[in-house]
Amino acid sequence: MFPPGSTVASQSDTGGRVYLPVTPGTNLTQKWVDVNVAEGVSPCQSPGSHPPDTSEEAISFNGILFLKQTWGEGLMSHRVDLTAYSTAKGSACITLTFVLWSVVPEVMETPPPVYDRAAEAAVFTTIMGTYQNR
Repeated sequence: MFPPGSTVASQSDTGGRVYLPVTPGTNLTQKWVDVNVAEGVSPCQSPGSHPPDTSEEAISFNGILFLKQTWGEGLMSHRVDLTAYSTAKGSACITLTFVLWSVVPEVMETPPPVYDRAAEAAVFTTIMGTYQNR
């Protein structure tokens, strides 16, 4: 399910985090997926708060319907881009949130090249393509 070089950072009955490898030499410093399982949540969507500009769409992987939510957050010297996929299974809401954490190049003395968002995010589509709602 996860590419070589991935590291399980935490796991429990209700979720976990897996760090994914990044292409070196760019402003992307970390990439990970958070898994969250919550009982009795309605509507089934990404936990936590989102800014008003969060986009939402229905998307299907392996015949399983997900609510896809995307948003970004800017910090002083970093940028966080998030994409969450949520689906219900029985009374549980399962959310996989993919996070791209980057440094704002302008804050660095020698700005690194900006990462290729499409290339770095492609692993998420591959991971979701293996998802099975068992």
